[in-house]
Amino acid sequence: MQQNESYAVKTELSFLDIVFKLLEKWYVIVIAALVFLSSAFVYVQFLCTPMYSSTAKLFIFNTEANSQSTSELSVSTYLARDYAELIVDRAVLEDVIDNLNLKKTYGSLKSSININNPEGTRILEITVRTEDPKLSKKIVDEVCKVSQQKIVDLMGIDRVNIISDGQLSSAPSSPNKQRYIVTSFFLGIAVAIVAIFVVDMLSDKIESEDDIQKYLDMSVLATIPYANTLSKKKKVSAIRKR
Repeated sequence: MQQNESYAVKTELSFLDIVFKLLEKWYVIVIAALVFLSSAFVYVQFLCTPMYSSTAKLFIFNTEANSQSTSELSVSTYLARDYAELIVDRAVLEDVIDNLNLKKTYGSLKSSININNPEGTRILEITVRTEDPKLSKKIVDEVCKVSQQKIVDLMGIDRVNIISDGQLSSAPSSPNKQRYIVTSFFLGIAVAIVAIFVVDMLSDKIESEDDIQKYLDMSVLATIPYANTLSKKKKVSAIRKR
């Protein structure tokens, strides 16, 4: 019962207690931060493959767009989602693979493509991410050309315009090395702080005279020195005498 009561008292820490506890274990925080920091640096520098993105834009065009009502325009905007699904369909991507002689399967190519439809527009933004910036541009341009014709043929659209071709990226889009490393550094600090307090809260050891007065509300009358070092010295002297 007394142990539970002392544990309950111990969980009630003031701000100064927290500060002193962190200062006391500062080396744990530093070690954890350095471990996370170095791990993140090794990962982004040597293990992670940089990926390059290229984005092109399509515009879904109808000759009767000027005479459409507001509700009809909303339907056209909603149908842009259908066009986005068609772009990543086998009917389009398998033609892209054949035209470019890609050493990719349909699934792997589809996973490298992202379609975005800005809200309230009939514009489709097609982004391709690969490990080669030239390949990303080549693929996104070919996807636009093939899907341009497929949308017209299969969806009955008057015309699909390519607003802009894919750009050749000069820098990788992922990973963001600086952000990854900084995030890992602060994550290491957070993990260390949590670990320090978890270990402290689970421990019911009395480590000093102050702990006795603080957690048990008892005065210390006297202290007995820890004799482990003295006993070791006696053992060494006994061995020498032999």
